[in-house]
Amino acid sequence: MTTYTTRVVRAEDRGRHAPRLSSMQVWTKLIVGLGALAALTVLAVVIGNSASVSAGQKMQRAGVLQVPAAVSASRAQADLRGMSGDLQAYLVLGQPEYRESYSRSAAAVAADLAALNGLSQGLGTGDRQHVSDLMAAFDRWSKLPDRLFAIHDNRVDREPAFRLLSADALPLAGVVLSESNKLIDTLSRGEPSPGNAAVLADAARFQTTFGATVSSLQAYVGTRDPGFRDEFLANLGANNSSWDALYSQRPSLSPGQQSILDQMSAGRQAFVKMPDQILEILASDQWRQDLYVYRNEAAPLASQMLGILDEIETGQRNSLQSGLGQGSATLTNSRWAALAVGLVAILFGLGMYFFLRQSIGGPIRRLTRVAEQVQSGDLTAQAVVESHDEIGTLAETFNRMTRYLRRTLLQTRREKKRADDLLNVVIPLGMQLTAEKDLSRLLENIVIQAQTFCHATCGVLYLRSDAGHLEPIVVRDDAAGLALGGTTGRPVAYEPIPLDDPMYSLTVRAAWFGTTVNVPDAVPSGALNYVSPAFVENPYENNTSFLAIPLRPSQGQVMGVLQLTGAQDPDTLQIVPFDSHLQQMMDSFSLLAAAALEAYLREQGLREQIQQLRIEIDEVKRQQQVKEIVGSDFFQDLQAKARSVRSRNARTEEPKPPASADNPQQNSAPMASAPSS
Repeated sequence: MTTYTTRVVRAEDRGRHAPRLSSMQVWTKLIVGLGALAALTVLAVVIGNSASVSAGQKMQRAGVLQVPAAVSASRAQADLRGMSGDLQAYLVLGQPEYRESYSRSAAAVAADLAALNGLSQGLGTGDRQHVSDLMAAFDRWSKLPDRLFAIHDNRVDREPAFRLLSADALPLAGVVLSESNKLIDTLSRGEPSPGNAAVLADAARFQTTFGATVSSLQAYVGTRDPGFRDEFLANLGANNSSWDALYSQRPSLSPGQQSILDQMSAGRQAFVKMPDQILEILASDQWRQDLYVYRNEAAPLASQMLGILDEIETGQRNSLQSGLGQGSATLTNSRWAALAVGLVAILFGLGMYFFLRQSIGGPIRRLTRVAEQVQSGDLTAQAVVESHDEIGTLAETFNRMTRYLRRTLLQTRREKKRADDLLNVVIPLGMQLTAEKDLSRLLENIVIQAQTFCHATCGVLYLRSDAGHLEPIVVRDDAAGLALGGTTGRPVAYEPIPLDDPMYSLTVRAAWFGTTVNVPDAVPSGALNYVSPAFVENPYENNTSFLAIPLRPSQGQVMGVLQLTGAQDPDTLQIVPFDSHLQQMMDSFSLLAAAALEAYLREQGLREQIQQLRIEIDEVKRQQQVKEIVGSDFFQDLQAKARSVRSRNARTEEPKPPASADNPQQNSAPMASAPSS
């Protein structure tokens, strides 16, 4: 398991020596600082008003126009940074709250710019041009978010590599895997021989390496982890070798098997052309279209607007300082007082400038650098939480985002490893089932191995009877210690399930339509055919996950249903839904189990036919022997002598008197026996 270490956690020392300033919101800092600066400016105006009317007018202009313009510009800068950060956070993380926060920030920026535009008529020519450029840039910006949201919310538009993989590569891979299943099925039904076993082993290796190749390519498209790319290239090399070995066996195959192999070859040749295009897209800076558009269109516009606002704020501050200087120069009576007030205002303004630059601009620049590290693939990068304001909240949110991405990556790797492990086990297990000669052990092994794969608490195997019912053959409930059928010697005493109505139960539905039924929380209607018999007494108190897999060979109707309930998480042992990846593996397992069961039944049928043929041969031999005895000369002479004796006895026999009631013994007199021949 990969372990990530946090590079930077939190600037605790900064938070200790300035808790109040770091806890203040950005808007509060701007209001306090600029409000204090405005108060000093107004104080200077009041002091200088007694000296000169012109100085008073300049101070009034500064308080009415320049200060609000500077305040509006500073406020617009802060809102603009928040708007850009919210948009970037939504594109990276995709959480709805960032989109809502962006809407609020965009509305605040629009209000700030509207206020600044209203003040622009009283500004100089250069500042009016700055405001005009700012409004035009914001108008172009306003058209980008909806476009970015549309691209981000549609993964096919957002990730060209995923579009190519899902639309073109995966269907081709599905054709190859489907044809390989057909080839393996036809090979497994063939006569056992060393050559057939070698071809079957090559086909199984090809299917395994091809599935691993497709899986690692999907993992690399989903994560852009270089490890998955290297794994894909290694799997592709192994698959090429296994394909060469399999295709070299083509002359030994039947025409039908050669046709399947040719279809596999065509599908594989089309598939192997796709990865180069996918890898090229993932290696470019356009692998994420939403981030590409943001980086090349939205971010430059945001920087342009921030630069214009900074120029407006600097110009207004310079104008304010100039007005203060001119007013102080014209003051006579309050020269020193005005000079002192102006000096304090200048120093305070510079202090606020450096303070805001340190507390707002610096953290944003550092947060941007960390975002660029994460964008380049470094998920261990962490932002420093330097304050408790909006920027600190953004840094904490960013850190949560990177932790979520790390967890997602680890989960993807675990799922991929589990799929590879199961793929390397299911096919050999199917071969073991095919080789099993004991029907009871075969049926029991099907249930036990399925429970083991899916971590299922209960398992029931139903077989279809000639009367159109599903009869429970093997029942196992590990939680209740219940084991019936199979090699246990204990009969299954539960009634068969009728197959008349597909809506009767989930199990019947699986047998009726021949499709797998996966229900996260199956609530039974009181019949045992939803869940294991252990839950029949009180079914509504045992809600559990449910999986019903039809056992159907490649050709023919459904032979039975394998029912699993109560999937458990391997770590917490809590009841969880059956994983869709496990369901796919169990579908493959059901094909192998059905093939093994079909092979066993076919072998038993052949044995019964041979026994019947032996009985018929024995009957024919007996009839032939009787015919030979009857047709002999000795038997014909014996029959002639018997007919002569019967004729002589008939001529010499006298008629008997009628029986009477006075002489009852006359009726019971023994008849003369015929002489022996």
